[in-house]
Order: sequence, then C-alpha cells, then structure tokens
Amino acid sequence: MASPAAPTVSVIHLLGHLLVRLVAAWPASIPMPAVLVVLDLPLLRHPPRWRTADERQQRLQIVVATAQQVLATVTPVVATRSDSERAPLHVLVQAIRKVIADETATDTTGRITERPSDDKGTYRCQSAVDLQASFRKHEGSVATFGVNAVISTTARRIRACVALTGSTPDSETPTAVVRQLQAAQVPLPPYLIMDQAAGRGPTRAQIDVLSDGQTQMVALIPASGGSDPRRFNLADFQFNRTQTSCTCPNGVVSTRVYAHGSNDGVFFRFLARQCRDCPFWAQCRDPDANPKGHRTVFISTSHAYLRAADAFNHSELGQQLLKARWLSRTDDRLAGALPRLPASPPGRAGGRTISTLSGLRGAQSTHVAEPPETASALLSDKQRFGLIVWPLLWQATQCAHRLWMVLPHPDSRPLMVARPSGDGFSSAGVPHPSR
Repeated sequence: MASPAAPTVSVIHLLGHLLVRLVAAWPASIPMPAVLVVLDLPLLRHPPRWRTADERQQRLQIVVATAQQVLATVTPVVATRSDSERAPLHVLVQAIRKVIADETATDTTGRITERPSDDKGTYRCQSAVDLQASFRKHEGSVATFGVNAVISTTARRIRACVALTGSTPDSETPTAVVRQLQAAQVPLPPYLIMDQAAGRGPTRAQIDVLSDGQTQMVALIPASGGSDPRRFNLADFQFNRTQTSCTCPNGVVSTRVYAHGSNDGVFFRFLARQCRDCPFWAQCRDPDANPKGHRTVFISTSHAYLRAADAFNHSELGQQLLKARWLSRTDDRLAGALPRLPASPPGRAGGRTISTLSGLRGAQSTHVAEPPETASALLSDKQRFGLIVWPLLWQATQCAHRLWMVLPHPDSRPLMVARPSGDGFSSAGVPHPSR
C-alpha cells in the first residue's frame, strides 16, 4: 500500500526534516535545550543545492554533526520525563539515531561519508512524515514506498489487520497476525491460509511454535530458489528420521553430513565416484556440471513441516482450503454461498471460522471465504449459477449500456423546426437535427 508521503531525496534532507519535526513536537512543559533553540530551521527545511561533490560532503558533515549533538543533549532529557511527554519525542530521537547508523559512516579522522548502497541498513527510514514506510519491491513491478498491509479475514468479518513497514517480507506477515490475535486474547484459527510466500518451512514452524500447535499454515510449497523444475529436487530424496543418511532416486546412500553455517540445516554430499555411470545423471546434474564434482543436498531443520504440508495439500481437505482462497476473490457473494464450518473444539477458532491471510498490494484487497463444512461438500448447481452466470450477465448489461451511450443514434437525436423564411411565413416546418 503506497504511502501518501514521498521519500526524501537525500540523507541531508531527511536528517534536516527530522530535526525540524523534533523542534515542533517539543512540549511546552519541558524547557527546550539550547541546542534546539539555535537550530537554523529554514536551512534545515530547504538546504541549498550543492553543485559539487565537495559541497555535498560539507553539507553532510554539518547536518550529521548537528544531529549527533542534538542526540547527545536531548536523550538524557527525554529519559527523565513521563511516558506521555516522552512518547512523541522518543520516536523522533530513535529515527534520527537509525538514519545516522544506516546511512552514514565515520572514519578515524572524524570524516563523515554516506555508506554505499550495499552497506546501508535494513528497513531504512526514508521520510520524516511517515516513519513506518519503506520501499516494497515485487518481481515484475516497480518499487512502492509505503507499508505492507495485511488483513486476516473470514468470509464475513475481519479478524486482524496489521500494517508493517513496506520492506517486511510476506513470509513474516503470518506471525504478525497471530501475535495480534494473541494480544487481543481471542481464539486462534485452526488454519491460516495464504499464498506460497508463507509456504516455506521456517514460516510454518514459526506459526506452529507461536500458536502452541493451535494454528496450521495452509499454503502451496514454493519451488527451491534457483532450482530447475526439470531436475530432481528435495522431494525426490529420502532421509531417515535422525537425518544421518540420505538416499538418492537411484538408491545410492550418503552418510556424509555437514552442518550448515547458520545452523538451520545440514548438507548431504554424494561423491563423484558414487554418481559415476548413473542413469539419472541428466535429471540430477546440471548439463555444464563438472563430471568430477560432488552433488550436495540440503535439508533444513523445518523439513518435517514441508513433508507434512505436502501431504496435507494433496488431501481432499487441503485442496478445498487452497481452492476456497482463490474462488472467493471472484465475487464477495461466495461468502454467502459457502456453508459454515461445524463447531470445532474450544480454543481453536471459536468453533466457527477459519482465518485467511492476504496482503494489500497497491489498492487491491483480497477476501478469502470460509471453506466448506466437510471435505466433500461442494457448491450446488444453483450456487454455481449465482456465482458465475449472474456476474457475467451483469457485466454484459453494463457493457451494452455503455455502448449505447457512446455510439451515435441519429434517429433518437432531438429535432428542432427551422425558422420561417424572410416573409415571416412558412408552409411547413422542416425538421433539422440539432448541432
């Protein structure tokens, strides 16, 4: 969701705007420190345009040094005030501190420089007006400055609504929804349905742990990053329960296990001699792979969740849940057509509904309906007619009406009678179409 605020053009403008807002937010009940009184607010609002790299460097040095001096003076003053007085000031102080840390670096001589793009911090603040907004990028679309708005709904009501900073990955949104439901002390849903952004193992494990097993993530399992769909993937390899051995599709077993650097899984290595003369070489190896190279297979600590999710997604109930999410996007009347779930055990979803999760991208919102009451419950012919045929008829009527308004209709134009001739009389009025 795009923010109404625009990102600033440089860190110099951003720090200047934050300092101006800090002065404006300073309450009258607290004596204003001298370092804020002497600030040149017009210069901070509209810094002069620099024409050379040296001028820009000098301006950056001045504004960062000023901001650091303000932080050193204001921080102890704000810490001693009440919560009501400290809250608006603390937000701005933290924003100034984050901008300096994310955007700038200071060498041993005290020279301040702007960090390279690859070295800047994460979830960077880009606007003094909207501190929560950051850039959100989807493949195939331009970056949007705003928030990642997430809605968890049933067929008839909104269960949770969270606005996260725009740079927040979609895979982290389900945990934010569960935390909001827990903070509101409402029952958690038995299933949380989302697209494949929430289908990876770590996200499923986080939801299971955070909900204490009350909520299960329902989503398609995405393909491994960069993997070739024509080659073997992780599902084609078999592992024992203790994850000490791996069996390839050809039946070769590897017991060479190596821990991953981040401690979130292990690697199994198949040596070149184990793969020699394998009939599945073309399906397992890249065409340009070194014949003497090893074949490694990575299994994460959340692999068990992926195995369970794959089995659930292929079950009849899983297919119904996944299908219901996309069917409901065609027409909100699907909510009334789908039957209600039967009462579930206490502590699950209040015995009534299943929550679904969707992101707001731009101005688009999605609504997900409740699944059928049983795995075999399907829409009746009358319900299908109401959901499919009536919307199509309504759209056809609208199109016909718009065409009638646009296309010319000479026979239906208003007519007017010509004026009489010069003698003031006319034997008959001659109709002429109006101009």
